[in-house]
Amino acid sequence: MSKNWLFLTFLVGISVYWFANAVLWIPWILNELFGIIMMLILAPTIWGFTSYYCLKKYSNGSFWIGSLYVALIFLILAIILDWIFFGLYRNVPEQLYKPTTLSAYGLIFLIPFLITLIFNKRLESNPNTEIKKVDFLVIFICGIIFVAITFFSVQFW
Repeated sequence: MSKNWLFLTFLVGISVYWFANAVLWIPWILNELFGIIMMLILAPTIWGFTSYYCLKKYSNGSFWIGSLYVALIFLILAIILDWIFFGLYRNVPEQLYKPTTLSAYGLIFLIPFLITLIFNKRLESNPNTEIKKVDFLVIFICGIIFVAITFFSVQFW
């Protein structure tokens, strides 16, 4: 497994975390049940798309091993970033580690395996493992935009 792939997956994980916060917390503010429903619909789609993207760039053999790496990277990032954002920055640690948060962590971990199960033949038959500098740049810029949107919108939470 290449260092470039690990770094790309790490960067994607950070960007998708902030994207999910920017997009999913808006309905949550309006109504907690609506936010939970949107999280159950949008979050798997968002994490699934990004898992597929990372697995598409994986070039070291079994996509099941790649899924394990993606799942672990995404899960660890989500736990750490939740703790930093909600526990330290927003100072609302009581909002962490509720059943919805723990189920979201489980889902984040399972999605790369589901993507591999569903799209294994497609991943194997149409590899696109080349990682270009522009991949890093686009993901980094998107991540910065999503962080800015999240921190702007947090004043309305």
